[in-house]
Amino acid sequence: GINTFFNAEKESDDDETDTATPMQMDADAPAGRADEDAQKMPAVNEVHNNDNERPPPDESNNEPGRIIVEDSNFVLKSVINPAPVIPSIDDDDDDGNGGGDDGDGDDDFDDDEDDDDVGDGTPKRKRKKRTDCQWLFMVALQKRLRLETNLKGATGANVIGALDRPWLLEFLKENNYWIRRESALHIAEKLVKFNHMEKKDVGLGGYYCDVKVWMPEQQYDIRALPPCPNCQSNRNVVRHGWPDAHVGRSFVGLNRTQYCMGPRYKCSHCHEQRKALEVAAESASASSPGAEITPYKSIKYTFMGWNAGTLPFIHRGLGEEFPAVLTHKSGVSKDWALMLRPLFNSGMRSEAIAGLMLELHSLEHYRLWTLHERDIEARRAEPNYDATNSEPHEMFSSFGDRQKYRGETPKSGYISSFHKNFMKSIRPHQSKQVKIRGAFRIAIDVSYKEAKKLCRVGGKAVYVGLVTGVNEIGEIRLQFHIVSDSHEQMRAAFQAFKKTTEEYGLPPLELYSTDNPSGDSKMAKEVFPTLRGKQDELDQMSPNDVAAAMSKPRLPLLAVNPYDVRVVQSADEINTAIAAMKLVWKHRRIGLDCEWRVGDNSSQTWRYKVRGRRDSKIRTCCCSDIISQPDC
Repeated sequence: GINTFFNAEKESDDDETDTATPMQMDADAPAGRADEDAQKMPAVNEVHNNDNERPPPDESNNEPGRIIVEDSNFVLKSVINPAPVIPSIDDDDDDGNGGGDDGDGDDDFDDDEDDDDVGDGTPKRKRKKRTDCQWLFMVALQKRLRLETNLKGATGANVIGALDRPWLLEFLKENNYWIRRESALHIAEKLVKFNHMEKKDVGLGGYYCDVKVWMPEQQYDIRALPPCPNCQSNRNVVRHGWPDAHVGRSFVGLNRTQYCMGPRYKCSHCHEQRKALEVAAESASASSPGAEITPYKSIKYTFMGWNAGTLPFIHRGLGEEFPAVLTHKSGVSKDWALMLRPLFNSGMRSEAIAGLMLELHSLEHYRLWTLHERDIEARRAEPNYDATNSEPHEMFSSFGDRQKYRGETPKSGYISSFHKNFMKSIRPHQSKQVKIRGAFRIAIDVSYKEAKKLCRVGGKAVYVGLVTGVNEIGEIRLQFHIVSDSHEQMRAAFQAFKKTTEEYGLPPLELYSTDNPSGDSKMAKEVFPTLRGKQDELDQMSPNDVAAAMSKPRLPLLAVNPYDVRVVQSADEINTAIAAMKLVWKHRRIGLDCEWRVGDNSSQTWRYKVRGRRDSKIRTCCCSDIISQPDC
């Protein structure tokens, strides 16, 4: 199908231009966590590949001018493609101190994102620049945003000049700081007009992706300036230029890869604090070499606006407007991040979710491909179309073309790791939400199947069962493992539940449902004294005298099934019952769930043991007309 035909080409991580950014799942991740997460979480560009079976091209005979195909109508010669243009972004005095540095002559690119550096002074590995049309488009966008957001001097004059206007910022304000795929080609043409990119670098409209420009202080209010993730305040935060190593971050959208880009920020307070600790450490090491030195390199004073420690503290909770949850080198849109939990809860595996993502992305590629072919067909159908002098139409690229469409979907390993880390990051919030859920009735049950498969050490199960308590509206209020069926295993959890309800001012527990009332009654009444009072109230409503209870029932009586239930075993009884049903219910459908004895000589039936005997088989029949079978 589509998945097999549009599989993307696999390429090594060295072809990625995204600078290794931190694991954004856990804001309290220790130093060195990024390398560990990078090994556990594969890059998002690792996609299924069926094109690697193609043999490598023979480049020995590709000298220029060599005739490959010669015909009476045309001649095809070999040429050498020019070397790709490697873009370079010059520092345009973003902060008035000579570019993207601090003004003190020290480069701190290792502080742009947490754990970008190795930690021992080793410079970061240089990554090969991307030259696809989407990346060159984002490079040109950053160049233009550098000019339009850079105010110099006391008058605050913009560096774009008096005769120009900030048209890109005006466009972003009108479109909620999104550059959608439908508008990308129009923006690219304007960037060519203002000499920010070359005409040959503009691709087809279907090759571009949505880009989110994340500048909350520009989009909303100066109070939305991203706070420092170290001191959690924006009083000393200023914009600190634009990153040179990576102009944007990519993340998996619903049916297409999306990007985000924005400036870098700097906290002067944390910068001074780090300098003071550095000076103190140098003096201490000089005076006493064996003295303990305070680790000052862990203090990060430059950061990006989408840092995991920054987004929760933006003014009025505007950090929730950021469209993605970023990981070490990639990310997932919030549409997918919020969808993964119900998908996993419904029983879907990570492999199935990866296939679903690939299917949606492939369908979007197919849709854009079809639109491109329809557009070519419409142009050729015009009356003034000249097929001889017109330029040849460009064919739409494949899904995995790294220089054009560049389709990317994650594999199952990445999805599984992302879901686990994402749920770990929101676990404190989920635990608090569970605590504020009240319960005047709780149903307790123990599952013994989960403990057999999970939580095994050395091939043996650690726990016996999983205890789950559900309130009256079906919300899980209690859940814990037990190592035995003793009531003492449950007492501590029940006491903690009782303490929480009292501290939050929730109504006390009134009803306790269990599959073992006689065995659990004593322990439940000891832990929850309110159950004893409710039981006495119910006992008073049920007199001991049966006649009095029937004459004046204060509680609903047990309803008896009014249907006639009979058990027939012999062949004559079964045939008689079927004949009666056919006579009485002529125009009704009857479903039969029958059980036959199967002999050992029956070779066309599947036999299984029932209480040690291989003589039973279950058949289910649902038909419009009852067909009687002899000796059934």
